[in-house]
Amino acid sequence: MYWFMALAVVLAVVETLTQKGWNISRQNIYDGIRDVYWPGRFEIVSKDPLFIIDGGHNPQCMESLAENIRSYLPGRGLTALVGVMADKDYMDMFSMVAPYITRFVTVTPDNPRALPAAELAKALEIFGKPTTVCETVEEGVRTAITQTPQEEAVVAFGSLYMLGTIREEMAQAELKKTIPAGMTKADYAEYKFNSALIEEDDFDMLIMGRTQGKGCYCYVNGVLK
Repeated sequence: MYWFMALAVVLAVVETLTQKGWNISRQNIYDGIRDVYWPGRFEIVSKDPLFIIDGGHNPQCMESLAENIRSYLPGRGLTALVGVMADKDYMDMFSMVAPYITRFVTVTPDNPRALPAAELAKALEIFGKPTTVCETVEEGVRTAITQTPQEEAVVAFGSLYMLGTIREEMAQAELKKTIPAGMTKADYAEYKFNSALIEEDDFDMLIMGRTQGKGCYCYVNGVLK
């Protein structure tokens, strides 16, 4: 839904600009649509398990999220990893998606305005779904994955402030899958550096990167990122 509405606006703008003399070819439009990337809008960050993040944090966004769930995940069990700001109309937000949710995992986003996870869980009791409270977003990610059967999916939404942490935690999880049995993280880091050497002092934070087309990982403060 986000994409289609945004695309409609873009095409209207292009039409107006073209009428004003701008040289925008049909191929330009095709190329733009093909290359566009909108992170955090019903974005798949993992396929095994299926893990989707959505930055929706108001009732209007929840309408679009509910439509996407109906369209792309019909009848599928869903774990909702959720956190919100205390000043949001969060009960209206969750009422739109609760019918499609199997269980909730609540977290407290890293922001002074955030609603504590325990308070959110208490509010969600009205929907009658199993709910787990987690102290951190990282713990919430791990808990959501653990509670979700293989044939189901995780959908994280409610606040933009937790998406960065979720990405980082999922990147760490993907990395662990690639480390050969018996090899430590330090050994694996050295192995990866053989193909693309990166000086850790060049980066404040790097989860996964690409240098000259080669995959690479980085050690930051003694931790493989």
